[in-house]
Amino acid sequence: QAGMDGFQVHFYLGRALVGLRRHREAEQSFERAIAAFPAFAPAHLELANVRIAAHDLDGALAALRQGLETSPNDPALIERTGQVLQKQGDMAGALAAYERVMAAAPRDSVSRWRAGELLLGQAEIARAVALFREATVLSPEVAEYWNSLGMALAGSDQLPDAEAAFRAATERDGRNAQYAYNLGLAKWKQRKPDAADAFERALQLDPRFAPARERLREMNRAAR
Repeated sequence: QAGMDGFQVHFYLGRALVGLRRHREAEQSFERAIAAFPAFAPAHLELANVRIAAHDLDGALAALRQGLETSPNDPALIERTGQVLQKQGDMAGALAAYERVMAAAPRDSVSRWRAGELLLGQAEIARAVALFREATVLSPEVAEYWNSLGMALAGSDQLPDAEAAFRAATERDGRNAQYAYNLGLAKWKQRKPDAADAFERALQLDPRFAPARERLREMNRAAR
């Protein structure tokens, strides 16, 4: 009981210190919590997070791998491992981690989205589209998934489908200027005059959004 009490003190103190942005002290608290209760996966995740905040990716990876020794199938630890590997440039390792999460947690949408973003960056568009579609089915309320799907579809010239995806993103987050602009761009590439409405909406949301202003100028010049 004393050991568990000590663990709780260090773990929750660490969380409080994170809230105060005292990451070095939080790191020490999480290390003490892990020493008292090594099998508690969230403590390893918290330790990795504070090391990421301190730009210590190797240390973060070490914390995650230590946690996976006792919790080898924990989706959160595996997914964060993928993120760290991706930051380090190990794309194959990151993708393998995301695929492990998908296998361990078939209803997890975030891992599919992250894997899709990675694949999109590598121009593997068909695979990215498939994963983004799965993410939107699992979590249809997340605007970012629809926007990513639109980007992948636009990248393969599937413009009507891209337009539909961007529209879904704007319906879920009507305050995001980038989503409004992307919708306008998909319409503009199809020569739809109502693309101007989406560009104007983007400028209403963010008057400094220069690409939307430039597209409107181009549309005006073309209409003369």
